[in-house]
Amino acid sequence: MGRPVEPDEIAAIVAFLLSPDAAAMTGSVVVADSGAAAVDLPTIAFAPDAQ
Repeated sequence: MGRPVEPDEIAAIVAFLLSPDAAAMTGSVVVADSGAAAVDLPTIAFAPDAQ
């Protein structure tokens, strides 16, 4: 996505995790970083001059 995660997007993740729909999730790590960790871009993905 190439942009920081918005607060409402984090809120949606939290709402899901607190809902009955997430009842089967146990011991899971949920990463909300717009995919930066998946492509190893944590240092450049959110740089001020990033495209």
